[in-house]
Amino acid sequence: MGKRNGRIDLNASSSLSSPFYYLSQDDIVYIEPNKRKLPNSDQTVIRNLSIVTSIVSTLALVITLFKK
Repeated sequence: MGKRNGRIDLNASSSLSSPFYYLSQDDIVYIEPNKRKLPNSDQTVIRNLSIVTSIVSTLALVITLFKK
C-alpha cells in the first residue's frame, strides 16, 4: 500500500472515523511528548541536583585540602 503518514487527536470524537485509527501489521506509531510536562520532568531536577551536589562536594574537598 505504500508509506502514509497521519495524525490523530485521540481527544476528538472524530478520530474513530480516521483511516489511521486502526493499526495494521508493520505500522509504526510515534507519540509526541507533551510539551507542557516536558520542562517539569523529575529527571531534569535530579540531574541538576546531582551536578550542584558534585560541585559543592568538590569545592569543599579542595578547600579542606588547602587549609592544611
